[in-house]
Amino acid sequence: MPQLGPAVQTRAGAANAAAAVDCVLGGPLVTTPRAYEAALAQILASDRTGTAAQIAQQESAQIDAQTGVVAAAAGGTRTYVGCIPLGYRVESFTSSTASVSVWTEQIVAVEGRYAPASAYITETLQLVWRGGAWKLESSELLDTAWAPAPLEPALAESTTLPAQLLTFTPYGGS
Repeated sequence: MPQLGPAVQTRAGAANAAAAVDCVLGGPLVTTPRAYEAALAQILASDRTGTAAQIAQQESAQIDAQTGVVAAAAGGTRTYVGCIPLGYRVESFTSSTASVSVWTEQIVAVEGRYAPASAYITETLQLVWRGGAWKLESSELLDTAWAPAPLEPALAESTTLPAQLLTFTPYGGS
């Protein structure tokens, strides 16, 4: 995978931007609606920024329906949502458009409800180069599956989150 850094107008830059955008869509901001919507407005193509609120609501609702993490955070429960890019494939590239499929691991935990659980997600992002940056035109979810847990058919219960989820700084984050 290309090194993290500025997303330049190259294939590697498009791959970096796609990974970053994908982790905004499915990352920690999903539990803070205003910050999430503002972040989406920053990564969307200019003709799509008006849909940031709608996209934020849809993404939050989808994650919450599967995990309950958004409602738990809104209720004051400590939560964790993380996104780790695992791989990518540039489907197409020109200097003004790119289609990049990104494979990520999403980790979700809700204190008092369940231990950290991982899902593997593949999404194709359509990017456009505008204003000196790659912007999201659209995305398509291709595949999502919980990580295998043969001995645990349901999310394991937990009373506390691992200290690392609360005290470490995520790579590429603050």
